[in-house]
Amino acid sequence: MKIAICFWGLTRSLKFTIDSIKNNIFDELEKKNIKYDKFLHTYYFNGYYNNKFAKEKNVELDFDEYKLLEPDYLKIDNQDEVKKKINFSKYDYNGKVHNNRTTRNNAVLGLNSMREVTKMVEDTKIKYDYIMFIRPDCKFLHKFNTRWFLLSHGKKVLTPLFGKSGGYNDRMFIGNYNHGIIFGKSLDYLEEYTENTVYISEPFTKWLVHNKMFPNGRSFVRHIDFNFQRIRANGEIAKLDRKLK
Repeated sequence: MKIAICFWGLTRSLKFTIDSIKNNIFDELEKKNIKYDKFLHTYYFNGYYNNKFAKEKNVELDFDEYKLLEPDYLKIDNQDEVKKKINFSKYDYNGKVHNNRTTRNNAVLGLNSMREVTKMVEDTKIKYDYIMFIRPDCKFLHKFNTRWFLLSHGKKVLTPLFGKSGGYNDRMFIGNYNHGIIFGKSLDYLEEYTENTVYISEPFTKWLVHNKMFPNGRSFVRHIDFNFQRIRANGEIAKLDRKLK
């Protein structure tokens, strides 16, 4: 078995999460002799990092932090230049957004990063048995159970039990090669989705699974008990994740 592990987005807190990623995911795969390649797409930009929603203000990010992951495949883009090429408003529903446009823009940039890392997987021409998507800003609280791969039979997609918010958790996804490519290219389907509703990531993820991965009816989804917390750039745990154990 060989899997692709895809990381996307800013590595804003990797120094706080890297040990949990190594101990709870990489080490568990190696114990079972499961081969894996690590893929990373991330950004850099000029100035300070600000995220009002996450209460992160004027944080100076370390854009070399990605090296802690020791990725086998890497692409880094200038976020300021990428933003100039994206028509963010085309992902609005009748001019409406959930929360605010800054949050919308950050979500689209995240999906763009996920699409870029997925293209990197495709470019290898390796038909991985599974593709795993995880964010570098997450601290994993339990050992990853490699038996979940066997229980999926290469047909079911795996998604965490928590953080569903009316859909499916959008911060982690595991599927076979074909399902993984669809998930990784979520941005390609977002304009279609927002023709009928406002974009909210969790319901969008559920729609993507049921309508694009299993378009013929019955969906094969397995919810796994695998908790993790989002860690902010200052090392604080995201408020909604503090009760997770």
